[in-house]
Amino acid sequence: MHAFSALEIYQGAQTLGIPVVEFLGELKSAGLNTLPGTAAEILDDEVRIVLCADKIRTRQWLDVMRAAHSVGFRSTATIMFGHIETYQHWARHLLRVRNLQCETGGFTEFVPLPVVHMEAPIYLKGRARPGPTYREAILMHAVARLALNPVIPNIQASGSSSGPKACAIACRPASTISAAR
Repeated sequence: MHAFSALEIYQGAQTLGIPVVEFLGELKSAGLNTLPGTAAEILDDEVRIVLCADKIRTRQWLDVMRAAHSVGFRSTATIMFGHIETYQHWARHLLRVRNLQCETGGFTEFVPLPVVHMEAPIYLKGRARPGPTYREAILMHAVARLALNPVIPNIQASGSSSGPKACAIACRPASTISAAR
């Protein structure tokens, strides 16, 4: 079974009044195999306080994933981009994921997720842009490949939010991307 974001793990442990690592052990005993790396949005509290104030902070997300990896879970890592963040926030996020991967080795892949803005409350209130540009979607994959190499070699593309053209370009071997322009 592949389930439960870092936010859900954190809240589950808090609700039961037990340490995160103990909660993870119980989930593992019940059949949980891997965790999604969602609820990460941007791992930078400067963005999180505006974008997802009701979710866990950067440190808590990293601590949950660290604990999960320490008890043998593997997980994905994600970034949701194209809303209110800057390239500096991308860099901080990527470095935090890379540093945790160097420490734990628990991430199986990195998945950049362009924000789907149409129903996003922050967008509907006029406080976020309508997702990344095509150029930014390709740039995110290129930068992720550089920043996470060789510790996370699997950089995925989200077909549902990136579209087929961006996915096809993003998933090409690096040596062929310049020829695709």
